[in-house]
Amino acid sequence: SIQSGKYKLSAVLYKPDNLEKTPLVILCHGLFSSKNSRKIKAITQKILEKNISVLTFDFAHHGESEGKLEELTVTQSINDLKSILEYAKRLDFVTKIGIQASSYGGFIVSLVAPDYPDLNALVLIAPLTNFKEKYNKTHNITSWAKEGYNEEISNKGENRRLNYTYYLDGIKYNSIETADKIKAPTIIIQGDSDRTVPIEHTKEFYNRLTCKKEFHIIPGEDHGFENSFEELIEASFNWFMKWLK
Repeated sequence: SIQSGKYKLSAVLYKPDNLEKTPLVILCHGLFSSKNSRKIKAITQKILEKNISVLTFDFAHHGESEGKLEELTVTQSINDLKSILEYAKRLDFVTKIGIQASSYGGFIVSLVAPDYPDLNALVLIAPLTNFKEKYNKTHNITSWAKEGYNEEISNKGENRRLNYTYYLDGIKYNSIETADKIKAPTIIIQGDSDRTVPIEHTKEFYNRLTCKKEFHIIPGEDHGFENSFEELIEASFNWFMKWLK
């Protein structure tokens, strides 16, 4: 486990056998997800076959890491990723570092990447960018403030609760404002029918990027990539092959 402030993060490091030095890809899950998601498992397998190491982890308040989900904050997640990156940079076998991140994870990566100009590749899958506008569009903020928490049922029937402190902390951050400070070559992959993360925010973020970049838009696809899972994994994998090998 890796310490991040007062929380222990659950992390797994996969390293190809018999190789002294390899690039490393860090995989970041989205909100309410974990390092055991289908996306993370699929890309892990594909990357390992090409002799690239992989580090997967659960953000605090998720999966097997410490913390209750409802107490999640963006600030904590930023600190989590920095703790993971500091750990990765101390691994003596690592030659280059890339990161893949989905949705909320993509938001965290896009906020942290400006502080790490030596990152070698970023894959952002339908990244949240403008926190305040997104939540103002999709949630009733007045009732969230009044209740002190917001509750929703997932499509798997799980009850998910986030305290109002999550919103108050999150509105301090907008990754569009610092996009031009990202140095790593970045690909964004998103469906143009995404109902969770407004694609107009993503386009604004993409236009502000000054690094080497690509925007892979999948027509008709929503936030879950149900109909184009293979295309998503392939685009992500190819970006890492291009910049890490």
